[in-house]
Amino acid sequence: MTALITISTRASLKRYHTYTLTLGNGDHGDEWDFQRIGTASEKSSVEKELAELRERLAKVEEWKSRKEVIEEELGRVWVEGGEELGPPSYAEVENSGEEEEEAEEGSESVYGEPMGEESGQEGDEVGSEM
Repeated sequence: MTALITISTRASLKRYHTYTLTLGNGDHGDEWDFQRIGTASEKSSVEKELAELRERLAKVEEWKSRKEVIEEELGRVWVEGGEELGPPSYAEVENSGEEEEEAEEGSESVYGEPMGEESGQEGDEVGSEM
């Protein structure tokens, strides 16, 4: 007879086993449970866990919107009197980086060659070492 023991939290590994040993039960974490896989009580505990996971998944959109609100609040700076302090002059707006990239792709160098990724060979850049 061969015994296989796996220590894991992955439910998919149960198919390779006959029994489940659960450690850390009880109020003080000093109790354990040894249960045959596939029994009615084991199936009901799996169904209970699935129901808990479904409840959590139902709250994902709520958590995402709450995260956005928190990030927005953290991004603000308030001064005395309740006014909001605007961003510093050197701060970039989210879309400005994309607009600069698009402008660079269509630009030409002083030699009339296109600038950007299509510029050709290495070493064509101004100031490159030889």
